[in-house]
Amino acid sequence: MEVFIRCYIIYIRPILEYGCTIFSPYLKLHIRKIESIQKSFVHRIFKKFGIEYTSYFNALDICGLDSLELRRLVFDLVFIYKSIISREIYCANALFTFIPSVKSLRRHPFYLRCNIKNSNKSSSQFLSNRTLNCWNSLPVSSFPVKSSSRSFKANLKHVDLSKYLTLSPLNY
Repeated sequence: MEVFIRCYIIYIRPILEYGCTIFSPYLKLHIRKIESIQKSFVHRIFKKFGIEYTSYFNALDICGLDSLELRRLVFDLVFIYKSIISREIYCANALFTFIPSVKSLRRHPFYLRCNIKNSNKSSSQFLSNRTLNCWNSLPVSSFPVKSSSRSFKANLKHVDLSKYLTLSPLNY
């Protein structure tokens, strides 16, 4: 089973995640269509090896995989971290306004505001608009003491991002 999962991770998942920072589906229909490819793979693996398939999210846990929607959200958050905090990626156009003066005990020191108005469906597709609420609600503990994108990504695994996802065990 591990060989099939590894082949999926190496050959298929990169195609599904290609350009996810540029384009990430926002309609539930599109999210389900992309997720259905991984769901079909997991279901077929369970059928091939005679494992009982109870639900998609339980099967992902058994296989050691994350949902594609969660991975896209984490990629977006890591991209923002790399472009604003660790400056590993240079962005010529400022998508965000960094607001260091807004300090509170409940907020982290990297609070952002978007420079692009979220007025229609096409502008809601921009990286800055689709991940800003999630970014601003991250706990302080998710940001490493030393600026490191690897540490930030590892810390995100301990944060519950489920309220920012469309799909859940109850509706998929």
